[in-house]
Amino acid sequence: MGVFPAVIYLSIFFVVTYPLMLQFSTHFFTDKKDGLVMIWNIWWTRTAVTELHQSPWHTSYLYYPYGVSLLAHTLCPFNGLLATLLLPFLTLKQAYNSIVVFTFVMGGVTTFWLSFYLIRSYWPSIVAGFIFGFSNFHFAHTPGHLNLASLEWIPLFALCWYALIRNPGVPLALASAASLFAVMLCDYAYFSYCVLIAVTILFWRTMRQRTPMFLLTKRYIANLSVFVAATLASSGVIVFKLLRMISSSPLYGVHDPSKHSTDLLSPFIYGACLRFSQLTEGFWTTLQGNSSETSVYVGASVWILIAYAWFRRRRIEVESLRLWYALLILFLLTSLGPTLYVWGKCTPVELMPYRVLEGVLPWLAISGMPSRMMVIVMLCAALIGAVALDYLFRGSGKSRLGAAVLIVLLAVEYLPQRLPSFRGEAPDWVIALRDFPAGAVIDARGDPYGAMYYQTIHGKPIWGGFVARISTNLMEKNERINKLVEELAGEELRDKYGFRYAVTGSGEIYDLTREQIIFKNED
Repeated sequence: MGVFPAVIYLSIFFVVTYPLMLQFSTHFFTDKKDGLVMIWNIWWTRTAVTELHQSPWHTSYLYYPYGVSLLAHTLCPFNGLLATLLLPFLTLKQAYNSIVVFTFVMGGVTTFWLSFYLIRSYWPSIVAGFIFGFSNFHFAHTPGHLNLASLEWIPLFALCWYALIRNPGVPLALASAASLFAVMLCDYAYFSYCVLIAVTILFWRTMRQRTPMFLLTKRYIANLSVFVAATLASSGVIVFKLLRMISSSPLYGVHDPSKHSTDLLSPFIYGACLRFSQLTEGFWTTLQGNSSETSVYVGASVWILIAYAWFRRRRIEVESLRLWYALLILFLLTSLGPTLYVWGKCTPVELMPYRVLEGVLPWLAISGMPSRMMVIVMLCAALIGAVALDYLFRGSGKSRLGAAVLIVLLAVEYLPQRLPSFRGEAPDWVIALRDFPAGAVIDARGDPYGAMYYQTIHGKPIWGGFVARISTNLMEKNERINKLVEELAGEELRDKYGFRYAVTGSGEIYDLTREQIIFKNED
């Protein structure tokens, strides 16, 4: 049930991203901004676990000498732990690229599992895996947001939880908690979405049973208690620490949700990260935010399938069909954010579902990115699309022909832009710094992303860096060091703060302890 779909999705990835896979061992499959932070995340998690034997959620290797909590950072430790298993056999590039490919393959496989469980139809479920795993949303976030590209555990949690509510058992309770924890280890926003999915499925089941009393039976109480206990012992620990951190100090780096919401027309108009995006340039260039956040196109073929399934809903024998429509509408409306935008323009409408949801789930404010809720819209669209295809394949020859035409259209309109890649070569000063004795580094070149990537090579603590969200207290402390760097106060930086090396803008390395240049850039 998993091997053949995995082979299909791996083959699809190779074809639609060609010639990217030919660079598997020579380039990182990412951009040179946020993508560098994602590479650092993997390196740091492995370093923390295998070399320093500490929790990866705090590091003294950034913002030296204070260190910084990574609880509110887009750390995605699941990928770091996966890389820890791969790195004894692969290079850092190969491990990183393997994880990128894994998100597409496993995203398709877990969606296939969920769809097959619901409709018991093989090939429509394969298409469902393609719709979710190879969506515009997924490709748009892959270049720099590996945490968001790691969407593969959302369908698995939905499957485990749905099965648990329909037929409770201890294995399903534990599987639900484990898959929810895997989602948490990828992205906090995705965890919040899964909580909403769980509540909605529970409400749906209650409405079908016509009474909440079924939850009070011994069978449900026992198994849901197992789920709650396992969740509190895993995801609950991180949620508690995160909420405590938020309450103790405001966070710097939180996004404004009104500027990162889904435009009402974006799910219906061809996105900027797709192969033929120039056809709709007049639309997506009007949108706020960058293309990775605004590219949430669902697909004309998928919307046709969604509409078709709705018109045939009385003839389709899938008990949860209305559930997935409800979830699709809920997440679509909520992704519109606190203020409605249409064709890039703000409207007077401010009474939006997102405002209510943010009050119920306060940690959504950490993200401030309502548009990312479209990931659940894509999952629901994939499942409903599979239901429609299954119905069409069971119909007349004309129906099957229509299904085939829609699949071809789907394949064409989902073709992505070429994913960025870079060699990741390090300048000579980084190699030289790697071989120098231990000591903290001031990288004064003004590139925090590059400084973090270079740290994966030289392995020394650095001043600053880039963390998605940090406390304002730390920002205030770091301002003093910023001022000393501007004043070239090397003696105080050395004696009071413990820095040993300073890298100039031209790539020269100055040893503060010896008060001399120890590496000159010959270029």
